[in-house]
Amino acid sequence: MKKRTFTNEEKIRIVKEASENGVTPTCEKYGLYAASYYSWKKKLDQMGVEGLQHGMIPVAIIAIENPTSQTIILSDCSEILLKFSLFFVTLSKMLLKLVQIFPYSFIL
Repeated sequence: MKKRTFTNEEKIRIVKEASENGVTPTCEKYGLYAASYYSWKKKLDQMGVEGLQHGMIPVAIIAIENPTSQTIILSDCSEILLKFSLFFVTLSKMLLKLVQIFPYSFIL
C-alpha cells in the first residue's frame, strides 16, 4: 500500500466509521491496515484526541499487589520498569516467607 498520512480529524472519522460499518470494509476503503486502525482506536480510547499525535504511546496503568496487600499503581512505565517492579514484588514475597519460616534468623 502507498504510505499516506492521515490528520487527527480523518483518524477520528475513520474510527467512528469502522465502528458503524465494520473494520475490514472501512480499512479497505481507505487503504489502511487493520493494525493501524486498532492502534488509533486504542490511543483514542486511552488518551483522547491528543493520543493520535504521531509517536504517542498509550500510558500503561498497571496495578501490582505487594506483600502487604496494598496496591501499587505504576503509571507511564516502561517494560524495564515493569519487569523490575515484578521482580521486586516477587523478591519481597519470598523474603516475607523466609522470615515467617525462620523468624529468628533475620534479627541483626
